[in-house]
Amino acid sequence: MNGVEWTVHPIAFSIGKFSIAWYGILFGAMLFTAFHVWEWQTRRGGYSQKFSGDFYLTGAIGLVIGARLFHVLFYEPERYLANPLKILNLREGGLASHGSITALFVVILFFAWKYKRNALDIFDRVAMCGPVAMIFVRLGNLVNHEIVGRPTDAPWAFIFMRHPEGPGQPPIPRHPSQLYEAILGVIIGLIMLGADRLAGREQRRVGMMSGLFLTLYTLGRIYLEQFKEFQHKEWEGLLTMGQWLSLPYLVVGAGFLAWAFMRGPRAADTVPKEREA
Repeated sequence: MNGVEWTVHPIAFSIGKFSIAWYGILFGAMLFTAFHVWEWQTRRGGYSQKFSGDFYLTGAIGLVIGARLFHVLFYEPERYLANPLKILNLREGGLASHGSITALFVVILFFAWKYKRNALDIFDRVAMCGPVAMIFVRLGNLVNHEIVGRPTDAPWAFIFMRHPEGPGQPPIPRHPSQLYEAILGVIIGLIMLGADRLAGREQRRVGMMSGLFLTLYTLGRIYLEQFKEFQHKEWEGLLTMGQWLSLPYLVVGAGFLAWAFMRGPRAADTVPKEREA
């Protein structure tokens, strides 16, 4: 078989009965990196340290809860409704990125109301962390041999040696769809940094960064889904679940961009008269 034999074990190391998974390490690295991006954005925008810390902690918790609930409701409802306690077992995997975005919407609206800040400006600053999450989470999927691509004879195909193909069936070459999405995260991150720089420090239109992220992410996700193995066999020939879930966010992202360039104030104009300490 032609392709890269992917044999990385999901467990990074073990000490006695205690094991650390690569996914956990990468998820922790994602939270660490995203926090520094968030701090950079909020400090630049005149937000208080209390706001920054409280929001990040609440957002991180909401992100995991939202991602888990979306996976349960849209990808494996029969399995989890038959045994609801399994919903709490995050070690077995099962997080949906669209759920994390939805949860962050809710957290943003709450903090905008509580601190009397512009919700879209907060979203813009959160959106700068989006590409970081894409990169680290998809690399985590790669080391877990999960969310694999469809079969292919491309020379860069990966043979996921730990991915079960079925009883008695050997691994086959597949698209490394996890890498495709991680690379998409890098591209989107570079575009957003470039757009932020071109707009000028705090001179970007409110809604521009969140609109850019949602639009680029959903368009990229809709395109790359064609390389991912179906997670619902009954959806073959139609849009995948990931594509269906992306459509509303694409509309929202386009709406944010339209607002930003037609009526959106500049980020600096949303700062209160007395900057927070």
